[in-house]
Amino acid sequence: MDKLELDARVAKLERRFGLMIVALFIVPAAILLISVARGGRVDVARAATVVSVPTPHPTPTVWETPAPEPFLGGMGGMMGMMGSMEGSMAALSHELATLTQLRDEGVITEEEWQAKKAKILEEPLSPGDLRTDLQLVQQLSDTGAICEEERTALRVRLLGLDEPGGEEMQGY
Repeated sequence: MDKLELDARVAKLERRFGLMIVALFIVPAAILLISVARGGRVDVARAATVVSVPTPHPTPTVWETPAPEPFLGGMGGMMGMMGSMEGSMAALSHELATLTQLRDEGVITEEEWQAKKAKILEEPLSPGDLRTDLQLVQQLSDTGAICEEERTALRVRLLGLDEPGGEEMQGY
């Protein structure tokens, strides 16, 4: 292949490349100009054809719904679990927290709250996870649901210890 043939091939490739550039830039520019000239309007009849199809009538369906549960202050799902944990520290904690909330909202009086709290704290406790139970006692104390003496008494019951000062009192 001599130099003249090589020059001819290079010139041919340059022309093809030039035509590709023109096609890539001129054709989209022309399409853009045409759409702007039309004002962006589209012929509605040609753009879409609306076909209306009648919808079938629904067949009556009988729905069986369970009886609504009473409002439980956002704890509806947990109350099913609470029933099986009767006497546990989690149930006691939930009950005391609910009572404290009712007292704070003014639904029950301070005297009613004290009486119910004393009754709940006298109920026997079934053993559970010691760490979780002690954390629940601390939360009750932190939120003000129980006082310091009640917190100490619950901790003693959970740990299975004698009452503080109980041995000293027996000697008198």
